[in-house]
Amino acid sequence: MRTQGQDEQAHHGAQGHKHNIGVQWHQCPHCDYKAKTNNQITRHKARKHNIGVQWHQCTHCDYKAKTNGQITVHKASVHNIGVRWKQCTECDFKAKTNGNLNQHITSHHASA
Repeated sequence: MRTQGQDEQAHHGAQGHKHNIGVQWHQCPHCDYKAKTNNQITRHKARKHNIGVQWHQCTHCDYKAKTNGQITVHKASVHNIGVRWKQCTECDFKAKTNGNLNQHITSHHASA
């Protein structure tokens, strides 16, 4: 037996409504972007037009970002704060990212 939620998901699909019948579109006042909700317009204006953005300041330099996540990435990459170092198992090399560690291993420790 299917639940009401399962029936709604089957009708709407995993991505939501698949039709736009009766939708009242909300227009961005700054460009041609249209959305189904005011929340989407608010998010769009912040991302694309920097309107209503609550800026987050890095405590170590003048860098500002729209999200705390961007500040966290900035602090790790620029100031080495909060970095989870990846240790090479063959030598003392450490990397900030798995990609950099894999590149190091390939170029320094790969068997020919």
